This record gives sequence, C-alpha cells and structure tokens, in this order.
Amino acid sequence: MCQLIVPHHIEYLILNQELIVQDYSVGAKRFIGEEIVLRTGEILHQYFPETVGLEDILDSVLTGELDSFDLKAIARSLNPDTQLYIDLYFIPNPKPSEHHRLILFLEDVTAQMELEQRLVQATNENAIVIYRLQERTTELAAANQEIDHLNQQLKSENIRLSAELEILEEMQQLILPKPEDLASIPELDIAGYMQPADEVGGDYYDVISMDGAITIAIGDVTGHGLESAILMLMAQSAVRTLKEIKENDPISFLDFLNRTIYKNVERMGIDKNLTLCLLNYADGELTISGQHEEVILVRQGGKIERIDTIDLGLPIGLDYNIAEFISYTRVKLNAGDGVVLYTDGITEARNRSKKRYGIERLCQIISQNWQDNSNQIKEAIIEDLQQFIGSEKIWDDITFVVLKKNRSI
Repeated sequence: MCQLIVPHHIEYLILNQELIVQDYSVGAKRFIGEEIVLRTGEILHQYFPETVGLEDILDSVLTGELDSFDLKAIARSLNPDTQLYIDLYFIPNPKPSEHHRLILFLEDVTAQMELEQRLVQATNENAIVIYRLQERTTELAAANQEIDHLNQQLKSENIRLSAELEILEEMQQLILPKPEDLASIPELDIAGYMQPADEVGGDYYDVISMDGAITIAIGDVTGHGLESAILMLMAQSAVRTLKEIKENDPISFLDFLNRTIYKNVERMGIDKNLTLCLLNYADGELTISGQHEEVILVRQGGKIERIDTIDLGLPIGLDYNIAEFISYTRVKLNAGDGVVLYTDGITEARNRSKKRYGIERLCQIISQNWQDNSNQIKEAIIEDLQQFIGSEKIWDDITFVVLKKNRSI
C-alpha cells in the first residue's frame, strides 16, 4: 500500500558534449546498481546502454534544436528481488556559464509502473466478473451473492484508500521543517503552521538554508486527495533538487520547476496544478517570485504592506512554457521587519454565518501582535482563527509562515 504514495525521487547527472559525466547528485548512485560504480569521467553509455545510438538526438538537445528528450520506464534489476523503473529527462544546462552541457534528471517511477500494472490487473479482473454475471443472468441468487461480494471488495478498497490518505497526511507533516531547523537560522525568526483538512490536500511550505541564502517556499495544489498530495510531494522534492544544483536565478528556477512538474502531470493524466511562491533572503534583502496569495510585508511597529504576486508567475504545471510570465520583486528588510505567507485555506475559512475569515482580519491580528516573536504571532493567528470558525468544519488545509528579521543581525 505504501508504495503507491511514495513521492517521486529525482536525482541528476551533468554531462559534457561528449556525454561524459562531469558531476552527479549523491542519490544518483542508487539508479546505477550495486555492481557498477558511478563516477565522473565515464561516458553515459556505460551506465545507460539504452542511450547508445542516440548521440544525434542528445546533440540536438545540447545545441537547443530540441528543448528536451525523454526515455521512459528504463528497467533496472538492482538485485534479484528488486526491480526499478526510471524515467530519463535530458535538458540543456540553463546556466550561461555552463553551455555545452546537459543535465540528465533521473526519476524513480517504480511506484507509477506498479500502480499501472495493478490497474491493468484490476481492469482484467473486473471484465471477467462482468462477463460471468452476464453469463449467469438466470441464476439470480448467485448473481446477488456476487454483487454482495463486489460491494465488500469496494468497501475494502475504500478502507484501503482511507488508510493511504492517512499515511499521506502523516507524510505531509513529516516533510515540514522541524522547529529546531528553523531555530538554527540566526538571521531570521521563523515559525510555520499547517493543519490539514479532513481530506488531505496539497498545501506545503519549506525553509531551506544553504550557502548563506535562505529560501522559503509555500504552495497550494488544486483539489484534494491522493493526486493533489502526490503532486505536492513532487513539487517539494523538485524545489530541493534545484537548490542542490545551485539554480539561484528566480526565473530559471521556476521555469525549470514548471517544466518538470508539467511533464509529470501530463504523464499521470491528471488535471492539477499549484500556486507557488518562492522567497530568497540574503544580506537583508528579500526576493519574491511566483504566483500565489498576497505576501503580507510587515514593517517594524506592525505597519502592513500587501504585495500582489499575480504578475510574478503562473500556476505551476498549468502550461509547459511560462518563462515569459515569470518575474520577481525585491524588498529590503530592516531589523524587526518581516513577512507572513499563507494559503487560501485560512482566508477562506468560514464561520457558522458563512462569513469568510478574510485577508483584512488576518492582517489586523498580525499587526496587533507584531511586537512579539514569530511563534507568539503564530499562536495569536491560530487562536483568532479558531475563535472565528468555532465548531465549523475545516474544508481546506490551513498553512502559514511567519518570518521576522532578528534585531541582533
């Protein structure tokens, strides 16, 4: 059961124009197998013989004649008991300083293949059941017993799906930054909060500190359920992968991320996308990119400025080419300044009178408590929201992040 909901694992190799490995992520080794050692200076064919004879195609990707090239469901036997399926994505390196290089993304699609195999098996079994029922139309009693049996199967499947969604909800919480990770960032005072709805959704936030820069991401996938949760996990994994390969340009970052997510969404055949906002902080300056909810900028003393992100991008996974729509803005943070990020679950929460909580009330409670630390502000928001909605059901994930620049930095 758990194999159906493991997030997609993406690693990478960097190749020169002769298809020689120049660099790779640590996790890429597991895609090669136990008997072959992955190392730089070796030709790609040694690790993926399926690429032999494709040199002209990969050269077209390298020169820009092709945007990308994919090889699907490459099979690997890591050991006698383990079968791995890999998708290969070749794209040119977007960094101007590293032209004439390819990036090969390696994605573990084993769970997807196993799910497809199970779906085919289930379809075949269902066809057989239907045929048997038609064959035995004169045996009403036996047919009723068979229907009862199928209903029990459906009930069991619903129980299984509920269990999977519970695991997804737990995974959604597990990938969130730990309080000790946030406390280890001296420049900023950060607190985050997520409360999943009854049906698991696609909210996520992340805080990544690397090479003196701090990246804060917040996203919201359309809809609820298994597909939304899987897309959320893919986005979280892709964001961290791009940070690992040191893609720091906000436009290239979101363009790269969008193309990866779009291909996955297209292959899965789902109608999902996500809003995503990225904040990069370094040396007292905050760079904001991506289309999401408004960014609430709070100055020392509690003065509120609302930053509209509608012109900073498009939903991720909605269209393949969005680079021309991506933009960014920069703001200076002085001591005591900060921002609050949120998903629409909080502003659209309703009370018994069907009145929305709204952005104005959120800004008001933030301003009133801005003299406190981020964790105290977080608790004030939670308390005010709970008082507002009372016993009403929460229909969407409630997620927000409070960030303040420390006065001592």
